[in-house]
Amino acid sequence: MDAIAIIGFADQVFSTSLKMYAIISGASQFGEEQDMLFWKFQLECLKFKVWHDNLTTSNDDPKALDMALLEQGEQVRQVVVGALQRIYKILNDAMHLYDKYGLVFIDKPSDGMNLAEVKVLSSNIFVKEPEVSAKNAQKAVSFWKRCKWQIKDKEKFGALLKDLSDLNNDLNDIFPSRMRNFLSDVVVSLLISSSKVPALDSAVKALTQGDGGKNLNSSGSYPLTTKPTDYARASVEKLAAIKRLAEALSINDTGPSSNGRQFSVLADDPNKLKTAFLASKASQGGTDFPPLENGFYQEQPVLVEWKKYDRTMPYRERQIIKNRVDKLAIFLNKTKPNDFCIPECTAYLHVDDESKFAFLYRLPTLAADQTKWTTLRDVFDRPSPTLSDRCSLEGRYLIAQTLARSLLQLHVCGWVHKGIRSSNILLFPKSSASIKNPDQSLLDERYDFSAPLVVGFGYSRPDKPDEETVERSSNPRRADDHDLYRHPKLIPTSASYRSGPRFKKQFDIYALGLVLFELAFQSPLVNFHRARDTPESFLARLRSWYVPQLASNMGTRYRDCVEYCLGVVDKERIALGVQSGTDLLSNQSGDDIQLDQLTEFSRKVVLPLGRYI
Repeated sequence: MDAIAIIGFADQVFSTSLKMYAIISGASQFGEEQDMLFWKFQLECLKFKVWHDNLTTSNDDPKALDMALLEQGEQVRQVVVGALQRIYKILNDAMHLYDKYGLVFIDKPSDGMNLAEVKVLSSNIFVKEPEVSAKNAQKAVSFWKRCKWQIKDKEKFGALLKDLSDLNNDLNDIFPSRMRNFLSDVVVSLLISSSKVPALDSAVKALTQGDGGKNLNSSGSYPLTTKPTDYARASVEKLAAIKRLAEALSINDTGPSSNGRQFSVLADDPNKLKTAFLASKASQGGTDFPPLENGFYQEQPVLVEWKKYDRTMPYRERQIIKNRVDKLAIFLNKTKPNDFCIPECTAYLHVDDESKFAFLYRLPTLAADQTKWTTLRDVFDRPSPTLSDRCSLEGRYLIAQTLARSLLQLHVCGWVHKGIRSSNILLFPKSSASIKNPDQSLLDERYDFSAPLVVGFGYSRPDKPDEETVERSSNPRRADDHDLYRHPKLIPTSASYRSGPRFKKQFDIYALGLVLFELAFQSPLVNFHRARDTPESFLARLRSWYVPQLASNMGTRYRDCVEYCLGVVDKERIALGVQSGTDLLSNQSGDDIQLDQLTEFSRKVVLPLGRYI
């Protein structure tokens, strides 16, 4: 039996090739002027990994790729394995790297092996016996790990990039339906990789700009696919701009002692805003206020999100809140990619006599009626739901994947939300003309589940050690809602509560898991809560009794996504290993754990949810 016929062979070739990508990028001495080449090489590595993650259902199964390929038929598997072998041979052929692709060794192990012998060793991965094949691959990788080299000929190295790009494109073209979100996934992976602003600038330039007349193709730029798309360019540039802004805000003059800090031009006069709450306050002296309401600002309809604070708080804490509100408004003011479903803040107001801030959001222009929004919680909160109160399976997967992708993008940009719950997810109506039978239409036929709007940013902040939230969120109208979406470690009445726990990204992911849970059962989370439940017993019952049921009505993939989210807080450190791609980022330092967490969230939740759509 040929080695290629062995189940698990494709996975082995992919895994070893991914290791070689990491080794070459880590061991090469890329000078400052060659930084662009480094990121172009990293980009091909990310494309290779995202292709794999989009195709397989599990990164933990050593035969996941082969099993996915077998579903497509043996002929397709043979074609894919052939492309993988070519990628492997390019990255492992020492003589070709030296002669054809312009790499020169500056330090190699003195263990008696020459380049020709390594070439033979690398080629012997394709033998019939799996044990011998794995041993040869391990020896070859061990040799490369001890090597140091640099780029001698930039044009030849450009040929390496082009050959790898062509093979990556060939792999994508085999499965066009499975690669629907490929560009988005590569863009987000690229931004995860470039955690620091200088690296981010080089990464974005590598993706969107040309090579000063030495382009690798006729399009004048280095593409994600055969031809770059406007979407890919716009997405990476917008997300990169937001990430740069977030970094700048986190190191700007933000301390509470900075009395002279200049607030942004987004701060405006409260008298310019007209809402029902302000009108009732003026006429009746009422003090209750809605978290969200429609309003008019400068004669334009806006969505108003109110944030109340305690005016008896110490001056230092009030200054912290004011500074954070200003930074949040600046952050939300940036133009975002279409699949980043958070609002655009046009201004914010400080109603001092009411101890409230108002964030003014631009309403979606494509909504059939901008002002007739509802929340995801409210559409599922029906005592006796009928067919028209239900959502299709496709619709639930669509909004689940959109929400997960948006949260990942928020985290990539360096912020935590701190208020993920179904009452903070808005849905906007579709045009009535598109509804064929209004009386029997499903929820996702009446509301646009592809473009929800995530609000509730009143307590959001940059995810930095020196940032803090001094106030605690609450909702007097639905007091039970808030603590239900908090992990037990954040609830003071919980046995597992620790005084002053710092909010981290995993708590947002945990809350998202509960929203995914609600989507699956099409019912508010409060309906599953019992009066005698403690925070720990409630979570334990969800995970042991209800989450397993998701396999039958949403599929095992969805169940695994929810289970991952509900268990992510308890993972002290996420060990991903080579196949997950964490050691592809060998140029990074300091934030490795957070990068691992973002990569794993993408791999465990965002990508699997997108495979159904």
